[in-house]
Amino acid sequence: YSQFDVSALAGNFPLREGDLSTSLRQLLRTVPLFSPAPLVWVWWRNVSVLLLGMLLGTLSMGVLGTLPIFSTSAIMGALMVFINDLGLPAGTVFIGLIAPHGLIELFAAAVASAAVLRVGAILAAPTPGRTIGEAFITSVAEWCQLMLGFVMPVLLIAAAIEVWVTPGFAALLLNGL
Repeated sequence: YSQFDVSALAGNFPLREGDLSTSLRQLLRTVPLFSPAPLVWVWWRNVSVLLLGMLLGTLSMGVLGTLPIFSTSAIMGALMVFINDLGLPAGTVFIGLIAPHGLIELFAAAVASAAVLRVGAILAAPTPGRTIGEAFITSVAEWCQLMLGFVMPVLLIAAAIEVWVTPGFAALLLNGL
């Protein structure tokens, strides 16, 4: 996906007071509608963060597996403070730029994080009659089933909304900001 350079794209659309709607319209003209590259990029970034959460959770009896959900919440809070400090209506910006896809992503991340916590709980107190290795392999297999059967498809839907719906919705909602 070398044609889709996110850092170069982000540099072309700085967030400044008074031109948010203009920047969103310019983004809509730059990124072709229904282009698969940004969809795959957003989806893979979300999935890779949850995979990292699983790795960290495995190493910490599930505790660090909640890091993706907590760090996302902290980043969103900091972004809303930054937007508010710019003098923009943070609630409107949240509804326009984040809520359409973010609530779906947050739900999927919460489900994945809960599954990682379950893996950690099984490691801490394995099922009677099973070795810790058997319990671990079974719990990781269940996590994989949940990721493949639920979380990854939900994240794909959220990525499609983020790439194809949110910019247009935000441009309409934030018109004049």
